[in-house]
Amino acid sequence: MFFSEQINKAIDFAAVAHRRQSRKSSDELPYLSHLFNVTMILERAGADDETIIAGILHDVVEDTEYTPADIEENFGAEVRRLVEGVTDDMTVPFPERRRKLLQYLEVADPRIKIIKVADVLHNAYSKTQLLKKDETLIRKYFRHDKITAISQYEDFVAAIGHGWDHPLVHELERVIEIFRQVAEGRLYEGTRVDYTNMKLAPVINCLVTYQGKILLVQRSETLNFYPGLWNGISGFLDDSKSPRQKAYEELAEELSIKAESVVEMKVGASFRVSDDTMDKIWDVHPILVEIDSDEIHLDREAQAYDWFTPAQALAKGLVPGFDRVIKSFFNQDI
Repeated sequence: MFFSEQINKAIDFAAVAHRRQSRKSSDELPYLSHLFNVTMILERAGADDETIIAGILHDVVEDTEYTPADIEENFGAEVRRLVEGVTDDMTVPFPERRRKLLQYLEVADPRIKIIKVADVLHNAYSKTQLLKKDETLIRKYFRHDKITAISQYEDFVAAIGHGWDHPLVHELERVIEIFRQVAEGRLYEGTRVDYTNMKLAPVINCLVTYQGKILLVQRSETLNFYPGLWNGISGFLDDSKSPRQKAYEELAEELSIKAESVVEMKVGASFRVSDDTMDKIWDVHPILVEIDSDEIHLDREAQAYDWFTPAQALAKGLVPGFDRVIKSFFNQDI
């Protein structure tokens, strides 16, 4: 079933509980918009219904008159446990509350971690988008100095990522880096993050296929990273576009492939590749792309291309991590 009575009930419950509240960014934006975004993040991350319900209700106890007992009465003991797990004790002074939160997140239940990171991810993204549009708001949204504000995000990532390597943590790291550049006045609406000299760099890598064969392109000798090696179609996740949106952009730029020529696109699970020779950690988002023709046109980033079986492709001199991209989609054929 696609419809869930309990999720519908939770949305209605949250709508009533937060009915007089709006987002800090705008009095015209109902607080419910944040809860919908957290819900969508959790659903797309594969969370179960109880976790999604707790995500919808995650601020009810902290910000409204409703109690944990009300949550349990309407949604059960497990949802209550999850909501209490992400509820801050606002009677404790901020520095102490912050210290206890970080300690707790290191060992928290993964279901509590995923709710918390979804919450922080949307808040960080919303704040970043707002500041990119209006730099005059930067001072307003920093309670402390910029370095302290950014380090608080970094401390959160370190704590919640302790023993829990999840794609949402990787995505939050990317948003925090954009947030850093916005805060430092180096990034405004329409500009991109320059990851060239940054250690952690998020990228897409598209495995383009046609009639069962894989397209490999040989990187130009003029490129900064891995000249002469073979790769898929890759690019930095350097703006607010999703991996899927960025894939369409890179396919058009590097191969002159239009969106209507894409038969199927599938986004795989992200992973990381460390390359000490480049002093880089690549946060790789693999994408399988099936196209309807083998007719392509290379841009300046590639000097040659060819079509290979998965086994043949793995025998080439590949960019680090691209073998894992291939195996993530074609392991059974190798």
